[in-house]
Amino acid sequence: MDLKKRLLTLTLALTVSLGLLSGCGTQSKPDSTDAPAPAEAVVPSAHEGEWSFTDSLGRTVTFNGPITRVAPSGKLAQQCIYAVAPGAMIGLTNELSKSEQKYFPESFAQLPVFGSFYGKKANFNRESVLAANPQVIIDVGEQQQNMVDDLNALQEQLGIPVIFIESTLTDMVSTFETLGDLLDAPQQGKALADYCAATISDAQSKAASIPEDQRKTVYYGMMDTGLTTTARGDLHAEVIDLVGGINAVPSEVGHSFVDIDMERLLSWNPQVILFAPNSVYATAAQDPVWKNLTAITAGHYYEIPFGPYNWIDQPPAANRILGIKWLGQLLYPEVFQYDMAAETVTFYNMFYHVSLTPEDARALMANSIYKAN
Repeated sequence: MDLKKRLLTLTLALTVSLGLLSGCGTQSKPDSTDAPAPAEAVVPSAHEGEWSFTDSLGRTVTFNGPITRVAPSGKLAQQCIYAVAPGAMIGLTNELSKSEQKYFPESFAQLPVFGSFYGKKANFNRESVLAANPQVIIDVGEQQQNMVDDLNALQEQLGIPVIFIESTLTDMVSTFETLGDLLDAPQQGKALADYCAATISDAQSKAASIPEDQRKTVYYGMMDTGLTTTARGDLHAEVIDLVGGINAVPSEVGHSFVDIDMERLLSWNPQVILFAPNSVYATAAQDPVWKNLTAITAGHYYEIPFGPYNWIDQPPAANRILGIKWLGQLLYPEVFQYDMAAETVTFYNMFYHVSLTPEDARALMANSIYKAN
């Protein structure tokens, strides 16, 4: 097939893919296959002709006309871009699991998979990205070592602009404002940014009212043993810090995901234990070793809600904004007072473009209830 025919085939494929995404219907339950795109007034693009953008690393890239085809570089970027402009996404960072698929339109799940550029399981597929012909590759998250060189090299290799938007938990406000402006969805970007700002500000105010001697120590257990964790001050533990909890794992233990032994966990003896989905939540109360922990015997252990993402850190994106409300109320119900079913319905509609019922929302939080063992 000659070059003109290949380009025509690619253009037609992209047009069909984007048309499927932008034409999704309203989803009434979480297992529906369609979901609405965010409401955005039809206005002329703010990006006519040639224009430039300077990213969080100080790198300036140039575009011509509006951006309508975006490739995410990782799961965090994927979630944030989808929240703002789902119709602009032309690929995924990973094949959606069955549990994830029920929250997204079928056409979204069928997009090509690009992989992730960073992380322990980095597997960015350059050939797949080139075939999809994006106008830009967007990375969102925590700044990595040698990132300027890495992204410059990727940009030169592919001939596609690559930008980075730094985003810690409190940066979520500017993340959505930036993406809204970048992708010609300013109203949606501002709505998401305002929601994040209000949630973070409210939590910070509530947490500040909790006396130091009343703050609870919290352990976050992951993987199939429950003995992989994240230390104080780490990106993956930001929600614990923000709501006034004290991460039981000292910062010197290590960065990101670290493995510990039960002896060390017993020495910390946290007041509250949070288990990641698919960890040992279901068996901890019957395990003779885990039963030595006060949080287990007192029933102060919980499984973090999941669907399509873990509410605390997987990925460390906007899912954590809902996690702030959930964890704040879990730890300090006398201070953080929300109707969590209603909050969940609102959040999923705004950020995932999916309509839940209050019963759906309560089902997500089914393992977040005090257990008297």
